[in-house]
Amino acid sequence: QIIEQLSDIAPVTAVRGNNDREGPESEYPEIETLNLGGCHIYLTHIVKVPKEGDEAGLAVYREQGADAVVYGHSHYAFHEERSGLTFFNPGAAGKRRFKVVPSIGLLDLEPGRVEGRILVL
Repeated sequence: QIIEQLSDIAPVTAVRGNNDREGPESEYPEIETLNLGGCHIYLTHIVKVPKEGDEAGLAVYREQGADAVVYGHSHYAFHEERSGLTFFNPGAAGKRRFKVVPSIGLLDLEPGRVEGRILVL
C-alpha cells in the first residue's frame, strides 16, 4: 500500500476518500487538523471552495482556526486564497483519471504565511 511506502520516508497523515468504504482506508478519519510550521492545516477529501467574500462558507474553516484547507476529491490541482484562507488541492500523481494532468503540491509554511506550489509531473 502506498501509505505504508510513504511512511517509510516521512510521517504521513491521511484522510479517507469517498470511495474508501472497505479495507484499511475506511479506518482513516474524514477530517484531520494539523499544526505544521506554525500554521493550522485542515485536511479533508471533499471541499466546496467558497466564493470570495462568502463568509458563511468560510466560517466552517475559520471556526477551526484554519490557515489552509487541503483536499483532493476532484483530482484537479487548485491553489487560491479566499479572504485570507488558502485552499489547496495538489491534484493527483497516481493513475490517470478524468484527463487530469498529473501533479503534486508543496506547501511552504511559516507562522502566519502559507505559500503553495503545484508541480506538474
